[in-house]
Amino acid sequence: MAETRRSSRATKALVAAAVAGLLLAAGGGTFARWYDAAPVPQQTFTSGTLTIDAATGTWTDSGGTAVANPTAHLIIPGTTLTYTTTVDVKVEGAGLTGLLTTDFSGIAGTTELASVLQVGLTLDGVAIPVEGSGTSTKVTASKTYTLVLTVKFPGQRADGSSWGTYAQGSTADLTAFKLSLTQAAAS
Repeated sequence: MAETRRSSRATKALVAAAVAGLLLAAGGGTFARWYDAAPVPQQTFTSGTLTIDAATGTWTDSGGTAVANPTAHLIIPGTTLTYTTTVDVKVEGAGLTGLLTTDFSGIAGTTELASVLQVGLTLDGVAIPVEGSGTSTKVTASKTYTLVLTVKFPGQRADGSSWGTYAQGSTADLTAFKLSLTQAAAS
């Protein structure tokens, strides 16, 4: 029985030594390791902004008289209605450029009147495109712009003839007109 205890003890010692050897080998030979850490300074970032906001503007007729209710105002050949407002554009960010684009695609109404009206648009006195896709104006700084939209009903047809009854009682709805501001692709 003494020999069984000795071999049992010897077996236990060998198993313990083997487990210790495996643990040391798995840990790279030692349980000790070096460690250090340092904070990275200025690790907080804030994103820029790109926004547009148009104020409620005013309509005037060809004579400069205020048009309180454009829906009730009956436009006639030879007159121009003008809408004036301010547009606040915010462009903040390193190297940020915005593209200001007009969108008249949602304009509705009777085809006759909508087809003959001549629409113009200026931003701080500079004409900007109102037709076609992909036409936009670059904006690189925050600013309040003056936007002027003109809607002209020409006094006569392009060929010089009179309108006759064409476009009488027709409508043109400009409420879907909008300006959009998008980030320009980095160059």
